[in-house]
Amino acid sequence: MTEKSHSLNYNQLLLVVIGAFSVAVFILDIFIPLGASGSMVYVLFVMATYWKGQNMTLGSGVVGTIFIIFGFIFSVSTEYIVLSGINHVVAIIVMWATVWFVNNYKASLLQVRRNYRVLFQAANDEILVFLLDEKHQPKPFLEINDTACNILGYSRDELLQKSIFDITVAEEKELNWLIENVIEHGQMVHKSQHLTKKGEIIPVELSIRPFSYDGRLAIIIVGRDLRERRKLEQEILEVSEQERQRIGRDMHDDLGQLLTVATMTAQMLEHDLKSKDAEDAKKMHELANLIKTTAERSRTLSHGLVPFNVEKNGLDNALKDLADDISKMYDIDVCYTGDHNLLIKNKSMVVHIYRIAQEAINNAVKHGKATSIEVELSSAGDYISLHVKDNGSGFHEPGATSEGIGIRTMNFRANMIGGDLKISSEKGKGTEIICEIPKVNLR
Repeated sequence: MTEKSHSLNYNQLLLVVIGAFSVAVFILDIFIPLGASGSMVYVLFVMATYWKGQNMTLGSGVVGTIFIIFGFIFSVSTEYIVLSGINHVVAIIVMWATVWFVNNYKASLLQVRRNYRVLFQAANDEILVFLLDEKHQPKPFLEINDTACNILGYSRDELLQKSIFDITVAEEKELNWLIENVIEHGQMVHKSQHLTKKGEIIPVELSIRPFSYDGRLAIIIVGRDLRERRKLEQEILEVSEQERQRIGRDMHDDLGQLLTVATMTAQMLEHDLKSKDAEDAKKMHELANLIKTTAERSRTLSHGLVPFNVEKNGLDNALKDLADDISKMYDIDVCYTGDHNLLIKNKSMVVHIYRIAQEAINNAVKHGKATSIEVELSSAGDYISLHVKDNGSGFHEPGATSEGIGIRTMNFRANMIGGDLKISSEKGKGTEIICEIPKVNLR
């Protein structure tokens, strides 16, 4: 039996009970002129029709009026007939005032509900409402809007048979944790992924609130479709990546060649000076080595700007080369461990993971002053995991994990591929960065 039928049965029972009580008061009023005090039962009778239509309220007013008039006519007491008459007139006035109030309040409430329905259906975001049982488990949807049906690809009747478990990629354990946190804190904004009827995965930003519905705990979710935003963000990143690669190629092809020529020229001058001035030859030798080192550093930097091996040889080889380049450039220990069987065909995702690793390593070197960095790319269960751990200075200042542009960039890239970035750090004990990406996002 549905919640609506339960409510309907309760209202019908209330009408029957108060109606029967009104008849009893009418019979009693024949022998005892209750007057205004007796009318309170008729008023309750009118108010009990609140859940019915306006005709029912008017009908109850007419029936109550007849009861009051007949109660006065058939009253056996004539000693206080004038006072009794006044009381019965007041009773009729009070009852019809109640009829007017109930019908007007009902009409205004219906208008509010119509306005709410228009706003509810006009929302550009999906809106999902469901009740929770005694164990805080979600029941099937109680209310949904048309946008939710359009986004998820279900008809209204189909979606009302579903629960939040049926339309989300998240595991049941994660959803239960989310519901408990919403109940505890009152509100939560959470990024998740919804699953359409056709199996398409949609990134969404959820605003979740608990509320009371007929005395029971309920949840309302407003979900914003992030596909267009992600598409625009991806286009911006691609433009940025193209510009970055252009600069890298210019450094490699133009600046690199100029430095190579400068190195060769300096070496030739060194050779000519050896027979003339040993001191000048020594200085020229130092200059030649300096130019050579600069050329090598320029070459390494250009490789960082243009991850050639990412698209050519795969993410595993690209991360290994990145670790080797950083080790040579800064003379520190960068150890890479990878899953050689892991194949990611999505080039955009590969570049994002590479850039996250690159940013994490650069932060460890430049800001953390790390001397040892461990990089690991692994696959376990339903997730791909990138793990970067260093022995640097770390941080514990409030906001340090979110205010740096490098951290924000890593978070942004992780969100773009539907991943979750976790950062843990302690002052003087290094930093650990873990990025987990669901394998389902690789499709």
